[in-house]
Amino acid sequence: RFFHYESQFLNNKPSHPLFLGLDQGSTSSKACLLSHSGKIEWFDRIPVNTHIPQEHFVEQDPLELLESLEQLVSRALTFASSRGATIAAAGLTLQRSGALAWRKGSKDCVSPILTWRDNRAQYRLEREDFPREFVYRRTGLMPAAGLAGAKLSILQRENPHIDVQVGTPDGYYLQELTGAHEFVIEESLAHRSLLYDLEGRSWDQDLCEIFDVELSRLPKVQPSFGFRGEISGIPLLSVLGDGQAALYAVVSQGAHFTYNLGTKGLMLIPSFGKRLTVPSYLSSLFFSTRPMSHGEPEQAFVLEGGTNACGESFSEICRLLNISPDEVSSFAGRGEGRGVFFCPFREITTPDWIPHPQDAVLLDQSSHLTPFDFAQGLTENVGNFIIEDILGMKQQNLLNTEEPLPFMGGISQNDFLLQYVSDCTGFPVGRTSISEAASFGAALSAKNEFSDFPHGQLFDKEKTMSFDKIFVPGKSKRKERYSAWLELKHAALSHSLPKQCKPYREVREDFFRRSL
Repeated sequence: RFFHYESQFLNNKPSHPLFLGLDQGSTSSKACLLSHSGKIEWFDRIPVNTHIPQEHFVEQDPLELLESLEQLVSRALTFASSRGATIAAAGLTLQRSGALAWRKGSKDCVSPILTWRDNRAQYRLEREDFPREFVYRRTGLMPAAGLAGAKLSILQRENPHIDVQVGTPDGYYLQELTGAHEFVIEESLAHRSLLYDLEGRSWDQDLCEIFDVELSRLPKVQPSFGFRGEISGIPLLSVLGDGQAALYAVVSQGAHFTYNLGTKGLMLIPSFGKRLTVPSYLSSLFFSTRPMSHGEPEQAFVLEGGTNACGESFSEICRLLNISPDEVSSFAGRGEGRGVFFCPFREITTPDWIPHPQDAVLLDQSSHLTPFDFAQGLTENVGNFIIEDILGMKQQNLLNTEEPLPFMGGISQNDFLLQYVSDCTGFPVGRTSISEAASFGAALSAKNEFSDFPHGQLFDKEKTMSFDKIFVPGKSKRKERYSAWLELKHAALSHSLPKQCKPYREVREDFFRRSL
């Protein structure tokens, strides 16, 4: 138990402690070592593969991901040894909403990981009688095929034997990395499965029946922080979803809002003790602490919005124009605004929740689209989804816009995008100086748990957020571009597009023909 371990280990703290953050992500596994002063001393990554065997199926090999984490632990230990330092504790963060099946007491997996991008269960949620509103009211989450609930059902049905465990990847990693026998899940990941009652803090029988999941086969729920065993002699003290770990990092710097721009654009507004709710937005668990000697574990919450268009839009720009991600911003800046693009690429999430939206491009008929117009239109497309979230939260009085709104993640390196968001909202925005926020947050949370720091005090810190670059509102005419996009969006969703609009696929094909 943690308290027994704490009394034996934490009273003999090493003189040069380092703290390991492991981050298992969509495209790579990453790791960092954090000093006691909070400085990143070492960082490494290992690319991982994704398999898409057919439409809606997005899978990864559990053994490949596990071995990448094991390699990173070995490399971290080698680095620490070369510096005469000791890795005092570790934190693990991972992709949220994945699901897999594996045999008890074995690395033998009987399924791939069905990742958060896997939508094979969408048909279940599109039934006319599916109780979407009930699920939303009970969980604070909108039913989505990407979340784990329906995928757990599929894997339970495919693997009915009691010697097969069906759970989320954290349960698999914990057993294999620490040698633990217990079948567990971290509480915020349990909540995101759509099967967990956050008020009662337990698996919910009604929700399990809706998703056709056997409650008795679900794992034991554990808080985010506490002793989870040892990874190569390193105590594992923290487990978080990647969005939560990245948020932990920026909250530690004084932020009370962030927009994380990666494969998915994710707006996060944290709160401690009190759960924020806004209609059509998601209200979920940020983290839960281990029980103190008296009373219940404490909880922090997060209000979420976002867009699925983020990574897809920028991948499309790079594919279409044969340019690198670093070139997208300069290409977009040379566009002349010949098209307004409404391209969700996948389902629309907040605030509309449309599973199969129609896309459209509003064209200036006087001339053809240039490569720069394409880069501009698709970049603004992402920005417009972000702007809609920000303005919605401002109306709810949930944003302090006197300070720059923090943006992080790889796509936040796009200057054109952040300047466009600032111009259209009228608010300053900033690119945070935190690099690799998820692995940093995992290491920092382990460090705080090791030091017996009350995690709720993160919210009390009087800190000034550090930014690499701040963008202030400038070109007011860009607001007209956002207004045109809103009109186009409403026309597309109501199937009343004007004649000068074309589906994105046609516009793309026309561009290719002219390029050839």
